[in-house]
Amino acid sequence: MAIGYRCDAELGCAFIVWSSQVTSDEWREHRQRLFADPTFLPGLSVLLDLSAAGGLKRFNSLVVEELADALRAPGVGSMNIAVIPNAAWYTTHQSEVLVGRPEVIAVAFPDTFAACAWLGIPADAAVTILDQLRDSIADDPNY
Repeated sequence: MAIGYRCDAELGCAFIVWSSQVTSDEWREHRQRLFADPTFLPGLSVLLDLSAAGGLKRFNSLVVEELADALRAPGVGSMNIAVIPNAAWYTTHQSEVLVGRPEVIAVAFPDTFAACAWLGIPADAAVTILDQLRDSIADDPNY
């Protein structure tokens, strides 16, 4: 699976990175693993980096809506999701609100720095975590 994640309670954010092709089944397996993780606390923000994901021209219907539906579960809480899409998707959509509900707000951003500014987390810390996740995925595709 080419999806890596880390929850950081200090930063109040779950960091998720996709690399290369990700199938619907892999995404669903990842989502189940994430929601079962005790470090994925209610109210965490999410930084979802899809910049290295291949073939995702319409990831919002596959990923963001499905994630938003899962967030309706009792006890999950409200969540801000900053999405950094891949170039194929971003060139046709630009920044936009992907999901706007009282409990879930997901917005696409052109880069990590804009996403971090919106989430209110330090970009340098986020870049370090995202780079570590990418390295982990590259070293172990079953990460």
